[in-house]
Amino acid sequence: MAFAPLRTSRMKVEDALGTNEKIGIKRLDHVCWAVRHIDDVLPLLTGLMGMRAAGRFQNDEAGYRGVGLDVPGGGQIEVLEPLNEDGFLARFLRDRGPGLHHVTFEVEDVDQAAQAIRDFGIEPFGGVQRSHGWAETYIHPKDSGGVLFQFFTEEGPHDHEHESDIVADIREMREERQRELDRALGRTPAPE
Repeated sequence: MAFAPLRTSRMKVEDALGTNEKIGIKRLDHVCWAVRHIDDVLPLLTGLMGMRAAGRFQNDEAGYRGVGLDVPGGGQIEVLEPLNEDGFLARFLRDRGPGLHHVTFEVEDVDQAAQAIRDFGIEPFGGVQRSHGWAETYIHPKDSGGVLFQFFTEEGPHDHEHESDIVADIREMREERQRELDRALGRTPAPE
C-alpha cells in the first residue's frame, strides 16, 4: 500500500520536536466519517460497536446533516451526509468515496496553532477563520499525507450553531435521542 507523500518543508526531525507544545492541543474533539446515507451506517456503529447516538444536526448553509455518536469508553465520532450534490461533502464523496473526512482537535489558541503549523513548514489551509465566537484553522490533506486536520478554539458566545456548539447540544439531547433509538430498535428504554 502506497502512502501519499507529505508536502512539508525539509525541516529536520530534531527541529520539529516540541511542536506539539507549540500547537497547544488540549484534546481530540472528534473524528468525522463522510457517508452517503447516515442511516445506512448507524446499525454498525450502534448495534455492533455499542456507540450511542447522542443527537442529530443539520447545516443548510454548508450542505450537510450529521449525527454525533458517543464512543464507549470516551470520545466521539461524527457521521456526515450531504444534503445536496453541490456542497463540499458531495464533492468529497464523488472524488474519494465514503471514509475518514477530518480529525478535529481543540487547541489553546488557534493563532498559536496556525503559527506552529507555519513554523513546521506548512501554510494553514484557509488561514485562520473566525466567526460567531469560533476560530479554526486546517492542515490540508495534501500537506498531511491524506488527512484533513481541523484545529479550533471557542472564543466567545455564539449567535448560531457550529459543530462545537452542537457537541454541547448533543450531550443535552442524549437521553431523549437514546429513548427514540431504543424504541426504533425495539429495545426497552432504561428507566430514568
